[in-house]
Amino acid sequence: MKKGQPISNGGQLWVPFLKVKNWDFGFLYLYKGPYSQQFCENEVKLASIITVIAVGLIDNARRQKASEEDFVRWPRAMIGNEAVLREIERVASLNSNVLILGETGVGKEVAADEIHRLSKRKETVIRKRNCSNLPRELVESLLFGYKKGAFTGATEDKKGEFELADGGTIFLDEIGDLPKESQSKLLRVIQDKEVTRLHEEKSRKIDVMIIAATNHDIQKNMETGRFRNDLYYRFGEKIIIPPLRERKKDIPLLAHYFLDEVGKETGLHSRGISHQAMKCLLSYPWHGNARELRECIGKALSISKGVIFVQHLPNEVQKYGVTKKEDKKEDKKEEIKPKSSDNMGKEHIMETLQYTRGNKEKAIKILKIAKQTLHNRMDRFGIPKNYGKE
Repeated sequence: MKKGQPISNGGQLWVPFLKVKNWDFGFLYLYKGPYSQQFCENEVKLASIITVIAVGLIDNARRQKASEEDFVRWPRAMIGNEAVLREIERVASLNSNVLILGETGVGKEVAADEIHRLSKRKETVIRKRNCSNLPRELVESLLFGYKKGAFTGATEDKKGEFELADGGTIFLDEIGDLPKESQSKLLRVIQDKEVTRLHEEKSRKIDVMIIAATNHDIQKNMETGRFRNDLYYRFGEKIIIPPLRERKKDIPLLAHYFLDEVGKETGLHSRGISHQAMKCLLSYPWHGNARELRECIGKALSISKGVIFVQHLPNEVQKYGVTKKEDKKEDKKEEIKPKSSDNMGKEHIMETLQYTRGNKEKAIKILKIAKQTLHNRMDRFGIPKNYGKE
């Protein structure tokens, strides 16, 4: 048999894709069933014509840059855990100072942005400072401002972050790293709602919503004296964001969100994540949380041709998708097969509909399936037609 010719084996047919450069998968696979007759000559010719058309379409799509229409318009940046999202909506309406607790990479800054966006201050500024990056000797001058002549180089009066955020919101990331003496001054700012610049006696009234965050064990830090108890209790609201390994159901939505986000930034077409690759993502512990997942998706998309398969994932993530019970041949087959609507489970569809609040148009974009396919799956799984609507 000549190279490039279709291969038929009973009810199975492999038709190679010809003249495809730098493309990882190279054949069209057709299957009639175990008891069907083998493919006839006309069927083989038709399949060959289809591959020629498919190659042209794919090659053309690969040369084009992705446009806004290729991506889902996600309604919010904070994706996933509904309990956390409800808490964010609740505290945003209170105009109260908020402390966000969680491991590195869980999305504390994204949560702060969401609180500001949903608050009455959404049209005002949000200033951000990472307390772990502030030079110890400059902490107070940067946060609270200084008077001319306060130190060498202070040639004029200057506002600090709190004055610059007046009327809006200030986000203090990693507040657990704030020096003890600066914690005392911050406490006075929260209590009196006024700020005093360095080397100045005059105080200035400010109207600021303070959102702080830390990845420290804040209770332990209070016990050891590293963090002031009274400062902790001055934050009227606390939000705890669980690590990603404790909210596995969020991974599919986050992965597709990052896929669209990276696609917009890079101009790369994203066509989805294979079933086996998603199994790896769901099994991996994600010690770096959502931040690590985003980096993983970004790297995978950059080396894939739009669809992320197992081989595009980092080695440490790949191994979590392989179990001893799985047949090696089946694993190999899954690695080169995108997730289809037949493989899409009831739980995944229900989660997506719940996220889109029952909007099926948004759901089919996220799931990357046809509208009729979604309706068929909902009927098969017994999912109510109005599922997800409030």
